[in-house]
Amino acid sequence: MKPASDEMFYGEQMTGEVLASELMGESIYNSQDEGIGEVTDVIATEDGQIKALVVGVGGFLGIGTKDVAVNYDKFVVVSDNENTTRVVLDTNRESLESAPEYVTLAEKAAEQPMQPSTGSATTDTPATTAPATGTTGTVTQ
Repeated sequence: MKPASDEMFYGEQMTGEVLASELMGESIYNSQDEGIGEVTDVIATEDGQIKALVVGVGGFLGIGTKDVAVNYDKFVVVSDNENTTRVVLDTNRESLESAPEYVTLAEKAAEQPMQPSTGSATTDTPATTAPATGTTGTVTQ
């Protein structure tokens, strides 16, 4: 882990730095140069460290793809002089496909059954208004 910097602003990207936007959508290759997945997201900790890359694996044309989170330390990210980024992971497609699926907090919340409201009474029936009677509130001149 790198020590924290006292600098507030940076003026330019330095050699050896990779932008998250450069990783997103990048194909992932193994050491045999086989395409084994694609970067679909980056997981960062609250203190700003990259914890993992989420890899989309399997499926066809995005249908049936499974997301797997892989420790960032297991990747080698290489940039050449032409600003081309290559992401390498020393594993095979079968290992990724058999890994546990990564589930986000939002996905977990969406899977939870709806809890009944306990604060105020609400119904699904539309409210009806009774016709006004009497002359209360009538202004005459």
